[in-house]
Amino acid sequence: QIKIVCLLDGYILLCNEKNPLGIYQFARSILELAAFINDVSSRAINIHNKPDNNWQVKGEEFFSCLIRARFGTSNPETIPLLKKLGASNKLLKPFNIMSSLQLLMKNPSAKELSGKYAILCDFVHHNLSSQLTSSPGFRMGDTAHSSSGGAILTKDNGPISRYQYPVSKKAELAIMETSDIVTRSMNICIERL
Repeated sequence: QIKIVCLLDGYILLCNEKNPLGIYQFARSILELAAFINDVSSRAINIHNKPDNNWQVKGEEFFSCLIRARFGTSNPETIPLLKKLGASNKLLKPFNIMSSLQLLMKNPSAKELSGKYAILCDFVHHNLSSQLTSSPGFRMGDTAHSSSGGAILTKDNGPISRYQYPVSKKAELAIMETSDIVTRSMNICIERL
């Protein structure tokens, strides 16, 4: 519950600061948390629904699920310490976010989120979409000027991108594109908890 609040605070802060890249990053993290909570909750419910005739195995499976959800890690500095304390490789294996997202998309309440993770990733990864969050647009020309005084000349007129920070219009677009994703993800988190 605290992580939900922290992520939502970060999202709102970056919306207020008009930071489009941060808005996309927090929206993606909130969607990942919804998928994770849904996955763990689904596993726990499936274990709970198993017959009670072998309660010990059922209990061990339940607690293994919770331990893995809480302590699963790929951090090479943490793994040896947890192994020393008795955690097995199986319990330390983190849940795969792509598998969690696939499971989430089977949930009718998440139908509108289908495909949204790929869009958010495109803005978070260091490619065209994330670069465009720092550009208010482009102009046609044959000379690009640097803020430090340099220039690049080309033979023909072509698109010359301009980059600046902040870009309020890109932040407004990021808010429009992510607010529904964040709202739906938060509702899933609350529902599944």
